[in-house]
Amino acid sequence: MLAREAEGVGFAADYQSFIVEGAEIALAEDAFAPCGRVQTSFSPRFTLGFDFQATLANQNIVAGIDPAGPAYAAGVRDGMEITRLNTQFGDIDAEVSLAVREGDGEREMRYMPRSRESVRVQALVLAEPLEGEALDACRAVLGGAH
Repeated sequence: MLAREAEGVGFAADYQSFIVEGAEIALAEDAFAPCGRVQTSFSPRFTLGFDFQATLANQNIVAGIDPAGPAYAAGVRDGMEITRLNTQFGDIDAEVSLAVREGDGEREMRYMPRSRESVRVQALVLAEPLEGEALDACRAVLGGAH
């Protein structure tokens, strides 16, 4: 039994949901008040559009192409051999450039690595000015004293 559960604070369900299952934790807009506000936006997920690990294990032969993904739309198909791949993993604004061997020649393809799925992006926008009592209150909140 975990110490907190012994004290009467049960968090087994939260542990299962957030840690084991990887559920998203969404912060309330005022979670860090008076320091500022949490700004929420949504952004497309990064995707190469094929299973990168399976492709590597398959000696750079494309595997696991997503027919709804950007690689497929650019012309990449399962079974093609990738001879060159340039990407900034995780950056949806950096173009993917790859070359594939087709018959006796090579063909270059370019596409943006954006999924149709989106991910929540949250950022703390600091209140200004943070001075005097407002700064002290902010320090207390961020330090866990609130």
